[in-house]
Amino acid sequence: MPLLEKQQCTVAQLKAKLQNLNLPIQGLKRDLIARLNEADPPGNWRYVDVEHANHAENQDVDIDIVLRELKLARRERDLMRRELDIAERELALTRANNDIMVNVMAEPAASPAQTNVNLRVISELLIEFNINHDVFRRWEKQLKFLKTAYNLDDEFSRILIGLRLKGNALNWFHSKPENLGMRVDELLIEMKTMFDHRSAKLALRRQFESRIWKSIESFAEYHKEKLTLSNRASIPADELINYIIEGIPDSTLQNQARIQNFASKESFLKAFEKITLKSKQF
Repeated sequence: MPLLEKQQCTVAQLKAKLQNLNLPIQGLKRDLIARLNEADPPGNWRYVDVEHANHAENQDVDIDIVLRELKLARRERDLMRRELDIAERELALTRANNDIMVNVMAEPAASPAQTNVNLRVISELLIEFNINHDVFRRWEKQLKFLKTAYNLDDEFSRILIGLRLKGNALNWFHSKPENLGMRVDELLIEMKTMFDHRSAKLALRRQFESRIWKSIESFAEYHKEKLTLSNRASIPADELINYIIEGIPDSTLQNQARIQNFASKESFLKAFEKITLKSKQF
C-alpha cells in the first residue's frame, strides 16, 4: 500500500483512521495528525487503502454538495416567504384603500364606528409630527393632500390632526380649547406660526454668512458679533472657524489664518486681535 504524506492527508482520511483506532475525531487537521502520531508512533496509520480512501473522500465531497444544496434551498425558501409577505401586505393595503374610497364617496350613511375605523386607516398614511421644524412643511403638505383625496371635512380633518400629533405638539394642540373648533386652514396657520421656523432660521443663517470684517472695526469686534450671529443661526461648532475665516476680506490674511489651522475660536482671536484692515481696500 502507498505511504500517505501528512500534508496530503484529507480531513476525511484522518477521521477514518481515527475511527478505525476508536479515537475521537473532533478537532483541526493538525490535532487529528497529532492524535494519530501519539496512538501509532511507528506511523503505520500513514499506509492507506487507496480504494477505501477514495470512497471516504468521495463520500465527504457528496456530503458537502448536499449541505450546499440544502443551504441554497433554505435561502430560496426564505426569499419566497419574504416575497409572499410583501405581496400580502400590498394586497391588504390596496383593499384598505379601496374600502376607504368606497366609503368616502358614498352617501353619508356610514355608522360612526365605521367612520372611525376608516379615519384611523387614513391616519396611517400621514407621518407623525412632534415639533420638528424641518418636517412641518412636509407634514402639512401630506395632510392637505389626504384632506382633498378623501374629501374630509374640517371635523374629520381636525381628528386626523389630533391622531398624528405627538409629544409637545399634541400638548400644544390640547392646551388651547379653541383649536378643537377652529377651521382647518386657520389651525394650520396657527401651527405654521408656532412650529415652522425654517424661514426665520434661513434668514439668520444668511445674516451670519454675509457678516464680514470691516476696516472700521477691530478683529475682536468682528469676532464677537460673528459668534453672536452663529448662536442665533445654530451654526455647528466645527464649522465656525471656517466661516470666520471666510468673513475676512483680505485673501492674504485668509490664507494666513488657514495655514495656522486654529484649534479653537479663542486661539484665533488671540492671534488676530492686533491685526487691522487697511481702510483704502476694505
